[in-house]
Amino acid sequence: MRRHDLRLRRTGTSTAARDSFGSAARESLRVRSRYTNWEKLLRRTFGRVKIDIEPVRDLSIAIQKSDVCVTCTPAREFFVCKEDIAPGTFVAAVGADDAHKHEIDPALIASARVVVDSLEQSCAIGDTHHAIARGLMRKEDVYAELGEIVAGKKPGRTSDDEIFIFDSTGVAIEDAVAAAAVYEKARAAGIGTYFQFAA
Repeated sequence: MRRHDLRLRRTGTSTAARDSFGSAARESLRVRSRYTNWEKLLRRTFGRVKIDIEPVRDLSIAIQKSDVCVTCTPAREFFVCKEDIAPGTFVAAVGADDAHKHEIDPALIASARVVVDSLEQSCAIGDTHHAIARGLMRKEDVYAELGEIVAGKKPGRTSDDEIFIFDSTGVAIEDAVAAAAVYEKARAAGIGTYFQFAA
């Protein structure tokens, strides 16, 4: 059963990881990367998903054409500009995990519905922190922590035109859950190496 109150993306959009996360699939994936082997890696990763992978040179145009924008860089100057984001876009800002990193235009953060993994941490080191430091928003303007939406305490997206930003600075529970999932899959597949942790 689909949880409508957990909706972060717009109605009608979908994700590239269809086989892992549901029945919907993106029609195309636009990628800008400084790495030369990124296309081979993506094709291996998403090989089961029928998806067009399109390299892009102009990041602004790629963002303007996208329903979903995911950033995961060590950038120290923002590169996702407010004017490039269309109504209804979902932005997952994953790279700004210290006070000097910066991916998202502070004016965009201040004008969007912002959800964070940790309110205190995102206001101190994430992209949200840059908008607060410039006086464009306050800590109280952050809509929710992701856990509040997952627990049903607050609704997710309430309008298809909302610009929705997830500012992820990284919290230990995310790493623990990911590690547990990898461990269980490796164990089920009979792969991996056992080792003793130092006491």
